[in-house]
Amino acid sequence: MKKVISTIISVVIMLCLSLTAFAESKLQTPSDDDISVCYLYTDKISGTLSISNKTATCKSTVRGISGTTTKIVITQTLQKKN
Repeated sequence: MKKVISTIISVVIMLCLSLTAFAESKLQTPSDDDISVCYLYTDKISGTLSISNKTATCKSTVRGISGTTTKIVITQTLQKKN
């Protein structure tokens, strides 16, 4: 009985050691157009993501520096993965 148990344990250990890890082969790197200066003239920022009943909602709030900030552009992209 001991021989059967030790054989089973040896096989399990060999199987565990022979597992291969898989990773995504190509990383997505942002292009120069995707990168911009962030938070340069901001006073206060916040962002939230909430999910309710399979519906995701994004909310961003930004307050610029008084007397300095003339325009704020916010872009949020929500991606659904299968």
